[in-house]
Amino acid sequence: MPAQPLEDPSAYPRVYRASGWWLIGLTFSGAVFAIGGMIGAWFAAKAPLQNPHGRLWLVGLGLAFGVFGVYCLLSTFRSRVVLFPDRIEVEELTRTAVLSREEVRGWRSLTAWPTVFVLVPSDASRRPVKMAQVFRLDPEFAQWLYTLPCLDGEDARASKAEIRNNALLGATPGERMRALAKGKRLAGTLTVITSLAALWGFIYPRPYEFAVVILAALPWIAVETVRRSGGLFRLDTNRSDAHPNVAITFIVPGSVLMLRSLVDFNVLQSPAVALFSIGMGGLLCLSAVVVDPTVRAKVINAAALSAFCLAYGYGITIEANTLLDRSPGASYTATVEGKRIRTGKSTTYELDLGPWGPRTESNKLRVSRATYDPIQRGDVVCLTLKQGALGVNWYFMRAWQRGDQSGAAQLIR
Repeated sequence: MPAQPLEDPSAYPRVYRASGWWLIGLTFSGAVFAIGGMIGAWFAAKAPLQNPHGRLWLVGLGLAFGVFGVYCLLSTFRSRVVLFPDRIEVEELTRTAVLSREEVRGWRSLTAWPTVFVLVPSDASRRPVKMAQVFRLDPEFAQWLYTLPCLDGEDARASKAEIRNNALLGATPGERMRALAKGKRLAGTLTVITSLAALWGFIYPRPYEFAVVILAALPWIAVETVRRSGGLFRLDTNRSDAHPNVAITFIVPGSVLMLRSLVDFNVLQSPAVALFSIGMGGLLCLSAVVVDPTVRAKVINAAALSAFCLAYGYGITIEANTLLDRSPGASYTATVEGKRIRTGKSTTYELDLGPWGPRTESNKLRVSRATYDPIQRGDVVCLTLKQGALGVNWYFMRAWQRGDQSGAAQLIR
């Protein structure tokens, strides 16, 4: 369907820039990254670190955040959308895309925050033109856009037709539509189960091992659901696709597992951690690519899913390494050199420890508030270092005592 003519071409050209709360939010975020990154790089360069390689990494990370913040600021004030009666120009910091209305096959919207409009050219060799709605959508912009064909509706009709013609889902179109309705109910049930399991694992994972097993199994349940569905289910879809999807079940548990592993266990990072994480995450990602052809067809989707798979790989590696560990453990002691409380989205309590065992320089130990409060600078903590079921060393604090050695050791429960 060709583009409909505009009612009032004389209302153009019109210029749109980031405005309102989006302008404030983007400016503030860019400034935080720019200033925070540069300050962080300066402190890392001046801080008394014994490891020069660590200093280099910290300085580089700070500079990267600073450059990113500067880029965000420049992009916010440089980027704009210019509408003409016969074309659109999307000016960004490093490029300008121009597309005439006659060249537009249609538009679709992406589920994002903010909403992203995508103009798809008729010429498949040309890149689509994308614009985030960080500006006010006035009647003139709406008229210019909505008089073009909407591809979201075409996508929905095409996906329903694909399901209706899929012989693996039933002998008749009616049976296939009933399979679709049943699939949507199953997808909804899996989403509810995953949400409850994620909250359980995030807020109060007790019994701990059972919560971890449930979270570890859910992504594989999602993969198996897609494999056995005969093409009905997808691991991820756009919002206009009629296929039910199990994206939440595939993605969320790995993020919770990674968070739990970072919060609950002290690990001596080593190449083994990276190898096992890549191996487990790569296996999950490969399984997703095998069972869902739409993942193979979209490189961006595959790359995004691979990032979540790596998070799953790290989380399951650390959890398996510690929960399955049956090694006897070696005992060490360390002196408390200081203590601090870090606040933010959550409050953490840290002890600054002197060198001990394999830690040849000062290091930090996260503890509970009940452990943190009575401990003072100069006290001695008792640590247990274990080999790990996967060969990744990890440790925990089992007791502490006063620095003058006069008090009995206080066990940590």
